[in-house]
Order: sequence, then structure tokens, then C-alpha cells
Amino acid sequence: MIRFLPISSYEQTKLIYEAQAVPFTAPAFAILADDSGRAAGGCLFLLREATAELLHFWTQDEGDAYLLDGLFRAALNFALNRGIKTAHVSKNALDILLPHVPAAGHLANGGFDIGEFFNKKCKN
Repeated sequence: MIRFLPISSYEQTKLIYEAQAVPFTAPAFAILADDSGRAAGGCLFLLREATAELLHFWTQDEGDAYLLDGLFRAALNFALNRGIKTAHVSKNALDILLPHVPAAGHLANGGFDIGEFFNKKCKN
């Protein structure tokens, strides 16, 4: 079973940013996907005033759509639970997400409301 774990240690977060070659700027956050003790992937993001900036996503199994979608939603939920109402996806993160996460498609033109994203009906 996969668990999405926010990293609470400043030092550990900084190490994860360095390992992913993403510049570390406080306040920086990371969420790791833990699959029975194995780091299956992660998401790096910033929380600034009223906006979350999603910077980078990765998975051990390249292009794991379900894991990328889960990480995307976990980061948005983390931000929303801290009173952040809007999010922006960096070009780097968007390039990783778009081929695999259909829900990210409408984000290409900048920021979006996190609450609206979660309340939007799925197309089935």
C-alpha cells in the first residue's frame, strides 16, 4: 500500500531537493510516496502567502500515472489544509504531469483555485 508522507524535517527536505537537483528555497516542502518502505516517488513545492507552487514530481517507475496523480492531489490537499487557496504549476512540473495526469491539463495557463479543482465533477 502506498502512503503519501509529508516530510517535516527541514534538513531532510533540503536533502531531497538537492537529490532532485531542484533549488532549495524556504519555505520548501516535500511529500514522498512510500511503498512498503521504498520511496516510490515524490513532489516538491513551495507555500508562499496564499499560493502553492508545485515545482517538481518524480516516480521510480517512470511515468506512473496513478502515482503522479496521487502526489499531485496530496500536494494540493496539503496546501489547502494550511489555508492556501490557489496553486501554480511550474513548467517543469507541468511537463512531467501532462502526459500522465489528465486532471493537470487545464492548469497550463497559470494559477488555479484548489477548492474548485477538488469540487469539479469527473468526466466519465
